[in-house]
Amino acid sequence: MKIKILRSPFLEGLKTVQNIVANKTSLPILQNVFLKADGSLLEMKTSDIDMTVRVKTDCEVIEPGETTLPVKMLFSTISKAAEGPVEIDVDAEDKATILAGSAKFNLSGISGGSFPKLPDFSNAKIIEVESISLKEMLRKTAFAAATDDTRRPLLGVLMRFRDGKFTMAATDGRRLALVEKEIDVSEDAQSEVVLPSRAAQELMRSLDGDG
Repeated sequence: MKIKILRSPFLEGLKTVQNIVANKTSLPILQNVFLKADGSLLEMKTSDIDMTVRVKTDCEVIEPGETTLPVKMLFSTISKAAEGPVEIDVDAEDKATILAGSAKFNLSGISGGSFPKLPDFSNAKIIEVESISLKEMLRKTAFAAATDDTRRPLLGVLMRFRDGKFTMAATDGRRLALVEKEIDVSEDAQSEVVLPSRAAQELMRSLDGDG
């Protein structure tokens, strides 16, 4: 794999995905970011098994391919580099050479083939909500979710899509936060699901702008 990418969008993508990576894990690959270069895009993905964050950004793909590299070390390396193009060249043994201006870095990675796969979303129900509305609804409800892990059904935010309404609610058994918004929900997309608190916090942190 070989790519050229501007430092700023690369650093922003790494910043988005690195937050869910644990400092210690029994699976070393979960401390890495999955990188896949194809077409004109670089896919960056991290996972803790329960949650996966994926970002795609434009880049120049000289040689398509995939690998995984230590995300904290990679972020630190790129953050210290000068603004401008960054070149990443990964060999067959997943050893990466990174060129940024006059600086040169080397990182050892792990094959991308053993990185956890995302579920198949081809038959998923699709519901569209404005990102600014979703972030605001999470802000008004997520704080009320339980923190005691003996009450698993309450460890998150209930999201219900039914009868033309998007309802979000959270409770710890003593207080209840609830907010509703009218949206278009098709008959076959009506559903409800509990969004884990950690995922809710990550969404509030990463949701930005319109769309």
